[in-house]
Amino acid sequence: MIWIAGLVVAFALLLWLWVPPKIVEFRKSIGLDAKIAEAETLWVRVRLQTQGLKTILAGAVGMIAAIAPEIVKELAGVDLSPLIGLDWGGKVAVATAVMTTVFHVVGIVSAAEAEPVKEDA
Repeated sequence: MIWIAGLVVAFALLLWLWVPPKIVEFRKSIGLDAKIAEAETLWVRVRLQTQGLKTILAGAVGMIAAIAPEIVKELAGVDLSPLIGLDWGGKVAVATAVMTTVFHVVGIVSAAEAEPVKEDA
């Protein structure tokens, strides 16, 4: 149980201390806030707001899905292995790796296509 809590705390610290400044820096560098304000449709606005977050969200969902059966087993005393199989964590890890890789590549391509905002000197 301790290792689960340690993983959750480590992941939460990573998300709160390291990731937000990087996202804010990226959003400022390409003028994303102005683009969101000018967006015509809700879908475009949502797509722009989640730019840079999809990889993080995919990793978080994958981590939670991989350890959820263990958490349920510890907290509720219910063993889900007959329902989901013993190799659940491996399947989720592979799916998460593929998902984060795709989102990361898409993010790199969209970041490369974005033009930096020129600051007035």
